[in-house]
Amino acid sequence: MSEDKDKWTYQSEVAWTRKLCKEMEAAGAVVVPLVGGGMCSGLPDRLIIYKDWQGLIEFKGPKTKIRLNQELMIRKINKRCNFFTVICRAGRDTGRDSVHADFCQNTGLDNTGGSATLNTPIWHSFQLAFDGTGLGLLKAIIELKGWVASLKDFIRVYTPKGS
Repeated sequence: MSEDKDKWTYQSEVAWTRKLCKEMEAAGAVVVPLVGGGMCSGLPDRLIIYKDWQGLIEFKGPKTKIRLNQELMIRKINKRCNFFTVICRAGRDTGRDSVHADFCQNTGLDNTGGSATLNTPIWHSFQLAFDGTGLGLLKAIIELKGWVASLKDFIRVYTPKGS
């Protein structure tokens, strides 16, 4: 959007989200709006089903903070599901929109009380700028998906058995 990112309002964020969703649908994606509340507080904004990626997107304006319940829900989904949830943010300082994904690696270790035991997750974070279009967003997410898959393969190959 050509609008000054410092003057964004809730309505600007909604219009930007709708624009990207319409463009993703035009590119062949199924876009399902989700409404979180009550037991589903923190649920991401949209379910996206596309030929090369299925997942959830949380859309945020340039200065909109992610609420704690959203962060917890996104991390919970990413840890338990076979796809990852991404955060799509309107450009901040650079004016470029970006997509962000976290990937949880369960190490089998826990660092409670200063000693290593089982089940501490390590979070890997990826961020990629895109051209501000719905198709550009889908392409960026698919590229992030490739990065995550490569990291998972690396971890699987280079993790000693029994750890």
